[in-house]
Amino acid sequence: MDGTVSALIYWITHSFNWTSLLLVLIIVVLLVWIYRTPHFYQERTHDQRLSESAQRLQIDQYYRESNGNEIKDNLAWWTEFLADPTKKAEELGGNESGEMDQEHIDLLNDRMKFIMQFGSARTVKLLALYMEKTYTKSLDNDGVLICLAYIVASLKSDYTGQNALPLDLLRIKFNDFEANERKYRRICRKIKRVTGIDQRLTYHQLK
Repeated sequence: MDGTVSALIYWITHSFNWTSLLLVLIIVVLLVWIYRTPHFYQERTHDQRLSESAQRLQIDQYYRESNGNEIKDNLAWWTEFLADPTKKAEELGGNESGEMDQEHIDLLNDRMKFIMQFGSARTVKLLALYMEKTYTKSLDNDGVLICLAYIVASLKSDYTGQNALPLDLLRIKFNDFEANERKYRRICRKIKRVTGIDQRLTYHQLK
């Protein structure tokens, strides 16, 4: 760095003009940018870790205060939804016509509000995607399964600190997983494109 600065000073003193000044300014800006980029990345990573730690402390505190029952119930409810979405949908139907009555609407709203209150930004984003696609009826059965697998895996990480890949949850559930794996991964790529969240539940910035 010292040698570069000395060379710049020598160049300026022997061949100064406005073009030279502009080039010097560009070079200085580039050098500063190169120097600051690692620090900027470290600061962003540090801020993200602080945010995750704060969220983890909030969950841990709530877990102790409520004896963990509500958290366990919420995770179990969504896990049951993934394990048998047809059965859960029938339960939420509430009557023979399949239309949700107010009691079951309130139940679903409570499950979603719990995620909005205690889930990570990642889980909220995945829930929002699932509900949006459900309202517009633009998900087929495979799409429903993938979205639910992402939500359950993200909740498991939020509530327990244990990581599980969404596709691994489906691999446990289905004995024909390999036959449909290509289709599942295609849906995963769509989720990443829409949300910024990849198959390992990591992201640089939520979309």
